[in-house]
Order: sequence, then C-alpha cells, then structure tokens
Amino acid sequence: MEIQSTRLVSLNYVKFDEPFKIPGKAGFVVPILVGDGSEVQERNYRLLQEVEDRVKVEDMGHVTPIRFTNKSGTHVFVRKGTILEGVGQPRSPVSSVVLEPDEIPVEVPVNCVFMSRPTREGADFHTAGLSPHSIYLALGDQGQTWADVSRYHGRVRAQYAAGPMATAALNAFSDVRYDDLAGTVRAIDQLKDDVDEALAKLPDHVRQVGLAVFSLRGLEGVELFNSPDSWRALSDSIVKSYKEIWEDESDLVSINTDAAHFILNKFWGKLVEDAKLTLRASTRTNETYGIEMDEYAGEAVFIGGVNIHLAVTRCEKQERRDPFYTRDERLQTMRGGSWGVPRSTPSWQQYTGPVFSPKEGTPDPRTVVPPVQLTGLRKGAVLIMQHLNSEGASKFTDLAREAYVSRPTLTKRLRELTAQGFVEYTPGENGKAAYILTPRGKVVAKVVKEE
Repeated sequence: MEIQSTRLVSLNYVKFDEPFKIPGKAGFVVPILVGDGSEVQERNYRLLQEVEDRVKVEDMGHVTPIRFTNKSGTHVFVRKGTILEGVGQPRSPVSSVVLEPDEIPVEVPVNCVFMSRPTREGADFHTAGLSPHSIYLALGDQGQTWADVSRYHGRVRAQYAAGPMATAALNAFSDVRYDDLAGTVRAIDQLKDDVDEALAKLPDHVRQVGLAVFSLRGLEGVELFNSPDSWRALSDSIVKSYKEIWEDESDLVSINTDAAHFILNKFWGKLVEDAKLTLRASTRTNETYGIEMDEYAGEAVFIGGVNIHLAVTRCEKQERRDPFYTRDERLQTMRGGSWGVPRSTPSWQQYTGPVFSPKEGTPDPRTVVPPVQLTGLRKGAVLIMQHLNSEGASKFTDLAREAYVSRPTLTKRLRELTAQGFVEYTPGENGKAAYILTPRGKVVAKVVKEE
C-alpha cells in the first residue's frame, strides 16, 4: 500500500536554524525548529524511554519477535534502533512502531545485537541507548547487523586506542565483547571526547523538533518529531548516533556551511513531491511507512493521520572487497534491509552551495560553491589515491608495482594518507593487509590535484 508523500511534515510547519560546525570534524548539523508562524502541535503519545516503567518488554525465547505490553494508558512510540537489553540477548527493533493505549500484547520484529549471548524466554528488557548510524542502516538484515556490530566495535576501539584516551579506552573496553553493541555504546559514553563536549554546546532551542546532519558527502540524514517534548527526550542519543560519520578535519579539506539551507529546501521539496511511501505496519489508529527516494531511505510514523516522526538517511553502504567478487564487481547498496542497485547522485542534490542575489534574495542555481576544496597533496600521494580509487583494495606490493611509486616513498605516503584519514588497511586475501580508500578518501580522490 502506498500513500501520497504530501502527508509528510510540511516546510510550512518547520524552519531551519543556523548551521552548527562540529569542532575538529568535517561536518556540521542544522537544528530544525517549529516555524515562527506555526503553533506547536500537542502530542498524544509518549516515547518508550519516557514510560518504560509502564511498558513490559518480554523475550519470547527466540530472536524475533519480542513482545510489548503497553500499560501506560497512552500511545507509545518505539524508535527503530532502540537498544533493548536484559539478562538475555539484547535486540533492536527493525522498524519504528506505535503501541496502542491498551494492554493487548504486541509482537515487534527485532534483530539481535549481541550474537554470542543466548535468548532467555520470559526475560524483561530495558532501553540502553540508540544504535549507531551504521547499525541503524543494517537493521532488517540480521547477518548484516551482526557483521556491522563487530565492525563498529573494532573500528571505534582502534580509534580510541590510537588517541590520547588510550588508557581510558583500555579500561572502558576491557570487559566488552566484539559483538556486544550495548556494551560498546556504554564504553563510548564513558569516554567523553572533544566531539561530546562540542555536541553538549549545541544551542538548546525551546521550539526545536529535529536535526539535519551533514558530512563530507553532503546531507547524511534528517530526523524530526512533531513535538519539541519528543525531540528533547531523545535528542542527545540521536545526535551521538551520528558521531561515526564525521571524519577528522584536515588542512586539505574545508567544509562550506553556506549551502545548507539551500540543500535542505531542495531536499524537502523532492521528499514531499517524489518520495515513495510503502506501508510497513499499522494498527487501529497508526501506521508506519517506509520511504524511498533516490539514494535516501527512511520511515514516517503517523498517529491519527498526523506525521509524528520522520527519519530519512543516506543509505549507501561503503564498498568492501570480497573474495567472492571480482575486481570489477561492486557490493550492492542496502536499502531498508533489502539490496538494490546503486544509483547516481540526482541532479537536484548536485547544488552544493548557492550564491544569494542581494536584489532578489533567492539562490542562483547557476553559481555554486564546491563543498570540498583541496590545498594539494604531497608528491606520490595522488598516484596512490588514484590507483586505489580505480582498482579498489590493493596490497603493498601491488601499489609499488602499479602506482609507479618507489617503496620508500610508498611507505611514507601511505603513513601520511592513513594519518589524514584518506586511506586505511584491512585484512585482505590470505590474511595479508590490503589498503583501501576511506569514504572521506573517495570524496577527495574525485577532485584531488597534485601540487
């Protein structure tokens, strides 16, 4: 069943505040507020985190589903990606759902986020934060979720171990298994870094209902509620879930925030006009719809026909080399738990930064500001990045032979590119390390020029 996307939150209800740059990171956020001419909608629901003492969440003895019994007397919103933990196996809902204000048990589909822990029939759950962005994208595909939980744990643990908080990280992660998402999120919460301090300084707007998130790739995602009370209840966890997408700043890359409002207006117009909404779940008074639009996917939740929650995110997955794929093949792009064909960036999103006309006050689409500006790379680095961009993961010996760089220079440049966040190494075939471009490196490789 499909509905018209015009039922989504309208631009007439919201407005975009000034961008907030994340210090030390190549990214920024834009608070979304209730518009000056709009009245704040009264909400007829609560979030699970607000009333979890009156909602029983029970393990049924197998991975999925789990049982919810709402005893709160009001509708209860359960967000996709909520980590539910107990004495048994932690889970996370694969889609947002609204529990009706009755005490009739409801079975909700979930994914396991702690592979090595068994289920325990009858055990209760409590909320334990939100899934990081990469896990949120994988939910709906159990195998991919398990793989991304382990990958996320290894990535963040290595990042902290290599930084100034290495000793604290060693203690925080000492008892956390590689496949334990809730434990990994708790360990990260203990390690308050510069990004956490910066996010704590985000302006606290009384009328804020959501946030738009930008990275080197452009607009990464938008999430909002219809009520400021709902946003305040989950805002910290939602913002932190995006931490992993922000790369470290580099002297080679600069971020242009001037284009943010222009991109968001174009995005919202495209969303309302062209997004495909497909029914995922419904009860007497509420529905959850999946959203698909170009390389974005997400969901919209309605109660009594009112859009109470909207979350749309870029759903491209990072390309990874696999021994079962040839060099010219690519892993497909995940889209809401299913696999589809990667799509090119649509023309409407290629506007990366408008120049405003002082006379008319409207964006001029003929003149744009590049989102990535480079000051140059050292000799040899360009050849390495161009090779990795065209050939994919490569061993050191392959790079030395095919990138036309001497071994001493290759060693130095790989070390520099890794420190800058453009290149990383991963276990290749036969256990030998192979070098690949990071998502940030792929962006830079497209426009890089040697000094």
